[in-house]
Amino acid sequence: LEIKNSKFLNSKADAIDIDSSQNVKIQNIEIKNAGNDCLDFMQTTAVVYQSKFSSCKDKGISIGERSNIKINKNKIDKSDIGVVSKDDSVVILTDSFILNNKLGLSAFKKNWRYGNGGKIQLKNVKFGNNDNKAKFDQYSNIDFL
Repeated sequence: LEIKNSKFLNSKADAIDIDSSQNVKIQNIEIKNAGNDCLDFMQTTAVVYQSKFSSCKDKGISIGERSNIKINKNKIDKSDIGVVSKDDSVVILTDSFILNNKLGLSAFKKNWRYGNGGKIQLKNVKFGNNDNKAKFDQYSNIDFL
């Protein structure tokens, strides 16, 4: 699956919801004003590159259920939570901006079936004007590379 050079505006629920997929490539998209998550992954491997996610009611990017996602050169802005990793998922977040969210990053265990929480690894990520920068539970971690 490849999604590129596209805009998604005013979705009533999740703008894009990708489940059980491999080698997904998302490049140069813009999602604005989603009723729930801008972008939601479950049991997926993907790369999200040079995109903008703004004003989503829940999460800018939600990653769960053993997903492995690389996020590079993105702007995540004005959502409840910028990026979430949960339920044994790994997120590598590089060269991106996390701005004006209620919570910048979150990692946690939601579903007991997965054993572990989420993991977020950061490199060259700029934060600004978030009410809170990051939060994670005892099953999860957020690390700087």
